Amino acid sequence: REWAADPARPVRTGPGGERLTPRGSAAVHRATVRGRSMPWSTAQRVVAGELWREMSGLLSRQMVELEARNTELARTNEDLDSFAHAAAHDLKEPLRGISNAAAFIVEDAGAVLDDTSLRRLTTVRRLAERMDGLLDSLLHFSRLGQVGLEREELSLDEVVDDALLVAGGRLAEQGVTVVRPAPLPWVRADRERLREVLENLLVNAAKYAADEGTGERQVWVEAVPVAEPGGEDGKGGGPVTAVVVRDNGIGIPPGQHEDVLQLFRRLHRREERGGGSGVGLAVVKRIVERHGGRLWLESPAVAPDGGGGPGDDPGPGDDRRPDGDRGPDGGGPGTAVWFTLGATDTPRLPGAGA
Repeated sequence: REWAADPARPVRTGPGGERLTPRGSAAVHRATVRGRSMPWSTAQRVVAGELWREMSGLLSRQMVELEARNTELARTNEDLDSFAHAAAHDLKEPLRGISNAAAFIVEDAGAVLDDTSLRRLTTVRRLAERMDGLLDSLLHFSRLGQVGLEREELSLDEVVDDALLVAGGRLAEQGVTVVRPAPLPWVRADRERLREVLENLLVNAAKYAADEGTGERQVWVEAVPVAEPGGEDGKGGGPVTAVVVRDNGIGIPPGQHEDVLQLFRRLHRREERGGGSGVGLAVVKRIVERHGGRLWLESPAVAPDGGGGPGDDPGPGDDRRPDGDRGPDGGGPGTAVWFTLGATDTPRLPGAGA
């Protein structure tokens, strides 16, 4: 039982006058032991020291093992790149011989061959040319893992202009208009590789434009600051520039977003939508990752001014989602490709200089 009184009020006035009320023994005990443990015994100190040594040793062994595995993985990836490059390069020569042999047969003996034989030889040449194109794509993909990056401060607007020198014709053929809602910032990247990324994305926008009669066909190129994941507090790092290339084309079903980023994957038959080998987005993803960045898709495509990023797809009630399956200003649901170029990329306003 607490028989004493409040230590902050040692003197209390009552019916009998002033009384000295010393601090209660229970209050003194609580104040003394609050937040403290009982003193450790010698045996407990020995056990704690042993536990600390075991945990430290385990952590050190895990770090050494992880470092060894990372080294082995890096070596394996280098070997795979080298193998793919060598295999593709060595296969091209006999393939070229097959195609040339078929062409010589048609040229030398075409007059005496029946229609079926000529058709088969033509098929041989066509398949050889197709394989040659696939090997070229594989060679290019493997080189991306071996060639170093030359980062520099770049005007994103200038790189888009360079990409349009190649992709502009395809976009014009499909009646696709390129829109830049605002001046684009400066980024730190490899100029040639970034141009290749934008070329691939703009050509894809032309290939997969909405069907005729669905409204104006457009592709937007924008830049949005986003938080890079992995900050010290687990809530993300500092801001980096996310480049967004979005269109109002036919879109990509959400369940196939990962598929289209794989090598030689296409959602349509080879001869549909302008053809191709299914390498473009895989190349884009590899270049982005070489920069230390990340890439993600969003479909239906929405304007980025409402935010956006991995896991931030708009829900059914989100007013950023276009009505039904039609994109802004008509067209289809569209696809938005978001990518960053690594944590070293610091957004800078246009006109700030290189």
